[in-house]
Amino acid sequence: MLRFQEVLRTREELKRLSAELLSAQETERRRISRELHDEVGQVLSAIAFGLGNARSALKDDRREEVVAQHDQLLEMIERNIGVVRNIALLLRPTMLDDLGLVPALRWLAKEFTRTTSTHVELAVEVFPEDLPEEHRTCIFRVVQEAVRNSVRHSGATLVRIYLRQDGLRQTGPVIRCSVQDDGKGFEPSREKGLGMIGMEERVLHLVGRLRVDSEAGRGTIVAFELPLPGGGDLAEGVAGDHAQISPLRTA
Repeated sequence: MLRFQEVLRTREELKRLSAELLSAQETERRRISRELHDEVGQVLSAIAFGLGNARSALKDDRREEVVAQHDQLLEMIERNIGVVRNIALLLRPTMLDDLGLVPALRWLAKEFTRTTSTHVELAVEVFPEDLPEEHRTCIFRVVQEAVRNSVRHSGATLVRIYLRQDGLRQTGPVIRCSVQDDGKGFEPSREKGLGMIGMEERVLHLVGRLRVDSEAGRGTIVAFELPLPGGGDLAEGVAGDHAQISPLRTA
């Protein structure tokens, strides 16, 4: 009987997660669609209109108006290029492949700081430049999701990202990372959403460990470790300095 009830609970949980996944996908598609329509589409319409005006001015030999239209169109085109580049970077930062993980995380911190009311900082200690692609992607996506959660749900004014390579005697070198905020906190055991599950799955896929420390009014720490290729599996959970960091206190 208990086993049957457990199976039913598991099925209900899978249904809930499936519904959350579909909802998250639709929300992301809606956001991208809105940006393409409101930003790219409207600017392209304005460019088409400006080209029509420039053509009329050119026919009537109104040179000053042609020059003014030219400058205006050039400005709109440059702005549109920036919008398209930002959308592409949010989907998959090219700098993650071209320049590496640390520059991509610096860009991420600056973008969140620029576009939200939350200040995001990045602190990096000794760190390898030749991480495998899977590790780069995992770290970037987990940090991105953790910062996004802090900005959207915690009311945080400050988020700090810590990143470094460390060595454990039994397991070899590991990458340690944590995202710490001064938000309102939450109960991880009760409020485990799709984003948190996705972070765990990414880390576990690379034989890592992830832990969330949080409580009401004390902020949140999302900390994880990834063993580097060539090292063994992590013998213990997330430990070391990250486990000893107290969440940023709220004001």
